[in-house]
Amino acid sequence: MCDQANIVLAICDLANTILAICDPANTVLAICDLANTVLAICDLANTVLAICDLANTVLAICDLANTVLAICDPANTVLAICDPANTVLAICDPANMHMPNQL
Repeated sequence: MCDQANIVLAICDLANTILAICDPANTVLAICDLANTVLAICDLANTVLAICDLANTVLAICDLANTVLAICDPANTVLAICDPANTVLAICDPANMHMPNQL
Protein backbone atom coordinates (compact mmCIF):
# COMPACT_ATOMS: atom_id res chain seq x y z
CA MET A 1 0.00 0.00 0.00
CA CYS A 2 1.69 3.17 -1.17
CA ASP A 3 1.00 6.88 -1.09
CA GLN A 4 1.14 9.18 -4.14
CA ALA A 5 4.93 9.30 -3.96
CA ASN A 6 5.15 5.50 -4.07
CA ILE A 7 6.23 5.43 -0.45
CA VAL A 8 5.43 2.09 1.12
CA LEU A 9 2.90 2.62 3.89
CA ALA A 10 2.12 -1.03 4.52
CA ILE A 11 3.48 -4.42 3.56
CA CYS A 12 0.79 -6.90 2.56
CA ASP A 13 0.51 -10.59 1.76
CA LEU A 14 -1.14 -12.04 -1.35
CA ALA A 15 -4.59 -11.55 0.18
CA ASN A 16 -3.91 -7.85 0.76
CA THR A 17 -3.61 -8.51 4.48
CA ILE A 18 -1.48 -5.90 6.18
CA LEU A 19 1.61 -7.58 7.62
CA ALA A 20 3.56 -4.48 8.58
CA ILE A 21 2.92 -0.75 8.86
CA CYS A 22 5.67 1.58 7.67
CA ASP A 23 6.64 5.23 7.96
CA PRO A 24 7.62 7.37 4.93
CA ALA A 25 11.18 6.01 5.10
CA ASN A 26 9.83 2.45 4.69
CA THR A 27 10.78 1.68 8.26
CA VAL A 28 8.62 -0.97 9.85
CA LEU A 29 6.75 0.66 12.73
CA ALA A 30 4.42 -2.20 13.57
CA ILE A 31 4.15 -5.90 12.78
CA CYS A 32 0.65 -7.25 12.27
CA ASP A 33 -1.02 -10.66 12.14
CA LEU A 34 -3.40 -11.81 9.42
CA ALA A 35 -6.28 -9.92 11.05
CA ASN A 36 -4.32 -6.65 10.88
CA THR A 37 -3.85 -6.78 14.64
CA VAL A 38 -0.70 -5.11 15.82
CA LEU A 39 1.51 -7.77 17.39
CA ALA A 40 4.63 -5.72 17.90
CA ILE A 41 5.61 -2.05 17.88
CA CYS A 42 9.02 -1.26 16.45
CA ASP A 43 11.46 1.64 16.45
CA LEU A 44 13.14 3.09 13.36
CA ALA A 45 15.71 0.28 13.38
CA ASN A 46 12.93 -2.35 13.25
CA THR A 47 13.72 -3.27 16.84
CA VAL A 48 10.74 -4.59 18.74
CA LEU A 49 9.91 -2.10 21.48
CA ALA A 50 6.65 -3.62 22.63
CA ILE A 51 4.82 -6.91 22.24
CA CYS A 52 1.05 -6.70 21.99
CA ASP A 53 -1.90 -9.08 22.29
CA LEU A 54 -4.77 -9.34 19.83
CA ALA A 55 -6.44 -6.29 21.37
CA ASN A 56 -3.32 -4.18 20.75
CA THR A 57 -2.67 -4.18 24.47
CA VAL A 58 0.99 -3.90 25.35
CA LEU A 59 1.99 -7.13 27.05
CA ALA A 60 5.72 -6.52 27.29
CA ILE A 61 8.12 -3.61 26.85
CA CYS A 62 11.48 -4.47 25.31
CA ASP A 63 14.89 -2.86 24.99
CA LEU A 64 16.86 -2.57 21.75
CA ALA A 65 18.05 -6.17 22.09
CA ASN A 66 14.43 -7.40 22.28
CA THR A 67 14.96 -8.17 25.95
CA VAL A 68 11.79 -7.95 27.97
CA LEU A 69 12.15 -5.04 30.39
CA ALA A 70 8.63 -4.94 31.74
CA ILE A 71 5.51 -7.08 31.68
CA CYS A 72 2.17 -5.27 31.54
CA ASP A 73 -1.48 -6.05 32.20
CA PRO A 74 -4.30 -5.19 29.79
CA ALA A 75 -4.42 -1.62 31.12
CA ASN A 76 -0.72 -1.20 30.22
CA THR A 77 0.11 -1.15 33.91
CA VAL A 78 3.59 -2.44 34.60
CA LEU A 79 3.21 -5.65 36.57
CA ALA A 80 6.84 -6.72 36.65
CA ILE A 81 10.22 -5.23 35.86
CA CYS A 82 12.87 -7.57 34.47
CA ASP A 83 16.64 -7.61 34.03
CA PRO A 84 18.33 -8.52 30.71
CA ALA A 85 17.97 -12.22 31.51
CA ASN A 86 14.20 -11.75 31.81
CA THR A 87 14.47 -12.32 35.54
CA VAL A 88 11.75 -10.53 37.44
CA LEU A 89 13.39 -7.87 39.58
CA ALA A 90 10.31 -6.21 40.99
CA ILE A 91 6.59 -6.90 41.14
CA CYS A 92 4.41 -3.81 41.00
CA ASP A 93 0.91 -2.97 42.16
CA PRO A 94 -1.54 -1.20 39.81
CA ALA A 95 -0.06 2.18 40.73
CA ASN A 96 3.39 0.98 39.61
CA MET A 97 4.61 1.06 43.20
CA HIS A 98 7.48 -1.37 43.47
CA MET A 99 6.69 -4.10 45.95
CA PRO A 100 9.04 -6.73 47.40
CA ASN A 101 9.67 -9.59 45.03
CA GLN A 102 7.05 -12.19 45.82
CA LEU A 103 8.33 -14.95 43.58
